[in-house]
Amino acid sequence: MRFKKDGAVKGSTAADLSASVAHAVVSAEFGSIEDRIEKGRHARAGSFTLAGKIEACLSIIVDDISADPSTAYRHGQSLKALERAMATAERGFLLKEKALGLTAAETIDPLPIIEIRDLGESDIEAIRAVNDDGDDLPDAAAADV
Repeated sequence: MRFKKDGAVKGSTAADLSASVAHAVVSAEFGSIEDRIEKGRHARAGSFTLAGKIEACLSIIVDDISADPSTAYRHGQSLKALERAMATAERGFLLKEKALGLTAAETIDPLPIIEIRDLGESDIEAIRAVNDDGDDLPDAAAADV
């Protein structure tokens, strides 16, 4: 009852302390956030390489089955093993990402920013004025023909 009267939540200090200790342990073990992001990107690249190898094996098996359907039963165990390998690789990557204290968004390389502007006629004329020969941009009148 006293906790409610004082506006305190039982165990809130322990939760805050736990989060700060977890952050300190991850930082001490894996370094700065930039180092952890680099390690996460390296793990993602490794997982991508492994997925490519598994996909190549799957492709070989499927091609073999397509050529001779009687081999489908024989390749069934191989397909199951490759499925398990892919699931294990995915779980391994997610475990590494979680151990580094990262989210999926942090390990993805940032995309370039593309600026799209709607140029008016005056902007186009200014660009043409700066351009030496002016032939690189089509004339508005010539486009109508």
